[in-house]
Amino acid sequence: MVLEVDPTTHQGLVDRLAQDRDLCVKLKHGEVATEWYPRESKRSDSHQLQVGLTKNRITLDGSPARLFSDNNVFGSSDLQDCARLMLRSASLTHGVVMPPLSSWRLTRVDLTQNYALASAAEVRIALGQLSKVAGGHLKASTFKESVYWNRNSPLWSAKAYDKGTHLTHMVKRGRAIATDDQLALSSRLLRLEVTIKNRLIKDGRLSFETLTEERLMSLFLEVAEKILPANAAEVPTENLLADALIERFGIRKGRALFAFWCSVKSQGVEVVQEKFGRTQWFTRTRDLRSVGISLGDLNAGTILSFRPKSIVSRPVDSWEDLRRAA
Repeated sequence: MVLEVDPTTHQGLVDRLAQDRDLCVKLKHGEVATEWYPRESKRSDSHQLQVGLTKNRITLDGSPARLFSDNNVFGSSDLQDCARLMLRSASLTHGVVMPPLSSWRLTRVDLTQNYALASAAEVRIALGQLSKVAGGHLKASTFKESVYWNRNSPLWSAKAYDKGTHLTHMVKRGRAIATDDQLALSSRLLRLEVTIKNRLIKDGRLSFETLTEERLMSLFLEVAEKILPANAAEVPTENLLADALIERFGIRKGRALFAFWCSVKSQGVEVVQEKFGRTQWFTRTRDLRSVGISLGDLNAGTILSFRPKSIVSRPVDSWEDLRRAA
């Protein structure tokens, strides 16, 4: 979140936040082009918020979930509540009075959902097979066992990772607190995180006022369903694929779609994409997805044993939910 500095009303706040910080200056042709202060993190009850400062703006970044509890496994879906909590924490930590929420502009939102799987091993299997979910405008990459999509997009990005391993790492570094029971429970959590970025916020005219809990969930699902399509369990095995296609599209089209699938399986996505062209590729893969074939299946050239619907059906929003899902 960003506050555009008004010198007539915010100068005292800027001066106070600038205390004990060095002023950095960038020169261009011997003249001052930019001035800023190094980003500073200050702890508040073992949690962190970052306050960025220049002559013209103040930025506030961090995880509000870490302000609600000892760790950030579960948080709140009330965006305004989260933002106000961040402002109160920053005010107390820096000994200032931050301007009210109405003065700030939203620049980024991280939306998360935890999914309870059967075991830590299943989480690892899920991540391995989710790394194959890509195609079209959906670009996938893997780093340290986390799977990322559209990392460089100015609109949105997403990532999936093992929340239990992440929580254990944070506890060891002293950046979170968790009981032994919570650490054991979290080992079964697959976390999907969707980041709504500044350009999408601007283009969609999104704000603290318009992003209700319902709208936030809608934005999350728009991205999540590209990665975890809810219908991607209708075809449990390849043996049933031809029957499912014929039942839905008739004998002629169903057999043609199954032949298309066999081409993808034997030749690979890139070869078949080039052979059929963009329009035919889109329509045929759309038809395959309608019976449960996912992007991961297409890229792997086989129907993966891991089915996204098995994740989507088990979201958990609290430790109590997670215990009941055990």
